Amino acid sequence: MSSSPTPLSALTSLPLSPYYGPSDSDSSSATPSPTPQRNAAMSTHTTVYAEVEQHGSRPPVLKPGDITALVVRDFENTALNWFAMKNVPDEQQVSQILGSFRDTRHIAWLRPAAERSHVKKLLFDAFMAEFRNKYLPVDWQAITRNEILSSRMKETQTFDEWFTEVIGLALLLDGTPSRSV
Repeated sequence: MSSSPTPLSALTSLPLSPYYGPSDSDSSSATPSPTPQRNAAMSTHTTVYAEVEQHGSRPPVLKPGDITALVVRDFENTALNWFAMKNVPDEQQVSQILGSFRDTRHIAWLRPAAERSHVKKLLFDAFMAEFRNKYLPVDWQAITRNEILSSRMKETQTFDEWFTEVIGLALLLDGTPSRSV
């Protein structure tokens, strides 16, 4: 006996959530129709962005979350400051921060022995370039450049506040080909 595919119209009437409450149908019905229950945790999606933490004499930690150019810059600056404070030689810098990543995506990237061996040989600038290429959108430089070019001072901002905001965006492009454009 072959079964025919479920028509699309039948699929669109299915509830969106796997969480169902009591049925509104008559209890004598052979196939009760479940009533979807809205789960507060599933009703809204908030993006969690990664954050950088620094505790005393330990290397900086990049907490789990989505990566932005600002987060990458913060991690890079914090790591560079830590390297300077601890007098970490250039060739040992990447090895010193490999344990700094708490997001499963980063751990999965750095865990295989071949990848770990490869990144340990990199200088920190090259490591950060690979990190940006792997975790930032392909067009992040163009997006940042467009933000700079379209930036307008808000009526509620002082010139210094606006200028600092624009300089902060420009610093995200430091060391990239977009910086010279």
